[in-house]
Amino acid sequence: MRKRHQLLLTIAVALVVVAAVVAVLLTQALRPAKHVVVMFSNTADQYAYVEFRKTLEKKFDKLGVKADITYLYLECERFSHDIEIQHAKVLVEDVMRTRRIDALITVGDQATYSLAQTGMDIVHNVPWVFVGVMYPNAKILENHTNLRGFTNTPNVPRNILLSKTLTGNAATFTLIDRTYLDKLTMRNINEQLAGRNDIINNLDWKYAIVQLEQHHRDKGSITPFSLRNISSNTAMKEDQAYQGTMNLLHATRRYSEMTYIQFKFDTAALALIGFRMEKPMLTAVWLEFGKPGSNFLGGYFVSGTTMANDAATSLSETFKGQRSKGPQLRASKNDYLIDYQVAKRYGYTIETLPEGMKVVNLGWRDRYPRMTITLITLAILLILSL
Repeated sequence: MRKRHQLLLTIAVALVVVAAVVAVLLTQALRPAKHVVVMFSNTADQYAYVEFRKTLEKKFDKLGVKADITYLYLECERFSHDIEIQHAKVLVEDVMRTRRIDALITVGDQATYSLAQTGMDIVHNVPWVFVGVMYPNAKILENHTNLRGFTNTPNVPRNILLSKTLTGNAATFTLIDRTYLDKLTMRNINEQLAGRNDIINNLDWKYAIVQLEQHHRDKGSITPFSLRNISSNTAMKEDQAYQGTMNLLHATRRYSEMTYIQFKFDTAALALIGFRMEKPMLTAVWLEFGKPGSNFLGGYFVSGTTMANDAATSLSETFKGQRSKGPQLRASKNDYLIDYQVAKRYGYTIETLPEGMKVVNLGWRDRYPRMTITLITLAILLILSL
């Protein structure tokens, strides 16, 4: 009789547990999804956005956040400043006509600042997280108490010195346009290199590049090339147009030891430098890195995976009422990254990759070459034996 009672009690407890689990699952299933609008600064075909989207969705699932995500693309390079703001407003308003928006994520400086200046109520009333902002503007962001952000200001000295590690030479150059973002890039370089004796800041063209290569090989350096005014690319006083063109050609030719570093994404710069460069390039920003056919060997920067994880984690805390009262702005974690498919083209092997770098595009065949050959051989023999 006692055993029967114990059995019935055990069954009753089991049923209660099962009922509780079912109730939780049903609650989660019936709970409406949070509609999250993500606005990217550039076009939808940007290679780096693919991994960002996958990581964001995966991270939300892992955190137990039921998210229905709408992706928008500002296509910032198509518009002037004022038109870009208006375009951001139109994109969001089009969504709001048919859907309620529960949260916002902006990716990059242009999407963040354009959305902040639209004057729409929603940018003040729903949780908003930005990631990938290189140069945070406190005046624009200070009135948005609903906002949390993650910055990724390019680290200038680490990328210049990384050139020495990866290419054997720390004489570097970059391409500069006339935009506001380019002005901030120049300011960032000046600020980070102020007072350093191991890196020459050649933004003022104190030295011609031949002088850097011949007389300052023991130091790192960064030299800017104007994207719009080739004649300014020289420290020479006479025949500037000719010398400016020749300086740029010299920097991009095979025999030059200079390394190109991307400090901001610019399609015009990539079109020019990609056509000329036959050497590996470095990047201090995430866009274009890892893209098939790219010449970007590596860099020290915040990856798209890190940005997506930061955005999902921050919004998850908000949705669960766990958001801390900490600072609005935080720096995302930088990593040293290297693209193995590019590294192979320049003589690297698995064994010779620098330590401490995260490796991307490292396939199973690259990781286990001998086993791959063995399996292929066995497969051929098996086919032949049939």
